[in-house]
Amino acid sequence: MFELPKGMSDFRARDRGQEYVQHGVAFLRQNALEVTAQAPLGARVQSKQLLSLLQAKHNDQDHEIYNLTSAQEVRGMKVMTTERGVHSVTAATGQDAPALTAYYLPWDTNKSYSMTLGDRANFFFTAPMNGCAFFATGERTTPTVYHSNYYLDPEQHALKDTVRYQRRSTFYARFQQMIKKGTTQALLPEFYLAPNGVKSSTTSVFGFRDRNNGQWSFSYHVVFVANEPYANTNAQVVVQHTNKPYFMTGPLWPVMQQPKWRTLMGHYLWG
Repeated sequence: MFELPKGMSDFRARDRGQEYVQHGVAFLRQNALEVTAQAPLGARVQSKQLLSLLQAKHNDQDHEIYNLTSAQEVRGMKVMTTERGVHSVTAATGQDAPALTAYYLPWDTNKSYSMTLGDRANFFFTAPMNGCAFFATGERTTPTVYHSNYYLDPEQHALKDTVRYQRRSTFYARFQQMIKKGTTQALLPEFYLAPNGVKSSTTSVFGFRDRNNGQWSFSYHVVFVANEPYANTNAQVVVQHTNKPYFMTGPLWPVMQQPKWRTLMGHYLWG
């Protein structure tokens, strides 16, 4: 149970925002961070009915890409500690401590949201992912990011799950080829939903802008269902557990580092 220091407000006592600001990547590698989904702000439809991507013969829904401006999605965020030891990224209010200014990339069913980052903020969060794909592409100082959701209603598609998943994978592969420019990396559901056979619960992508050279980098962060023993041997990817929960984080863009898994009799090893 979290005890409040005497004389401090609930938010100020539990806010981990300053620690995140000062040690962002290290904070990710030591703490489970979950992002709360927020409604997207106004956006223009960039493209509709991408039939060259979707297989229309299967009666898939039309897909839309929404192009957000960075000004629209710069939000005040806060990083708070929850009762179960997970740190939650939520929207800040006027009554909170000074907010963490960050870009936020939302999601919606069968839609893709894109945004080009710049120098309006030094941090980036994407909405939580449980089947979506994240793409980063372009130049280090002005990368374009995408949060893409490919939806197939199982009640309307009399196909086995494996077939549906294959179609989703095909769509994401085609999507990546369509938006590719410069250095491009993707975080796909095949990577984060059940790595090493262990089921994950929530996944997000976090971005950090170097204040000295203005370059962006992104890291993936996967929170797992608890009580599943596993470890990895890759020095660039950390699998950590703090009683509850378990999580995995590593570099995503411009260079992605994938974990190398092994289980060792319930012992938990650092990379």
